[in-house]
Amino acid sequence: MYRKHFYLDESYAGKKLYFEFKGVMGVTDVWVNGPICRARLQN
Repeated sequence: MYRKHFYLDESYAGKKLYFEFKGVMGVTDVWVNGPICRARLQN
């Protein structure tokens, strides 16, 4: 399991952000602030 924690400045509040994950393989689950944001099963 790999986890990444980071904090953003308040100036980002209300803005749309895009994240790119390099080297993600197989089953991928992404949570943002608690709820799951995206799940992917790669064949």
